[in-house]
Amino acid sequence: MSAIAAEPKGAALYAVLNRTYLRPAASQEAAAEVLGLPFSTYRRRLAKAIDRLIEVLWANECDPEVSTVRPGE
Repeated sequence: MSAIAAEPKGAALYAVLNRTYLRPAASQEAAAEVLGLPFSTYRRRLAKAIDRLIEVLWANECDPEVSTVRPGE
């Protein structure tokens, strides 16, 4: 996920993924509140962040030589 955080505008996506999956709040509503986002914005960013994470993981799986993700990240 650090590859996402390093991208332009990736910090917001990383923050949503981090607060949802790595350091989860009690609920998604609570996560949105901690991040200072309206719930609809939180859900939109979460969907975008998940899509981007899937792209990064597939790129790593399909061609690890080209991927920006390093083993252990």
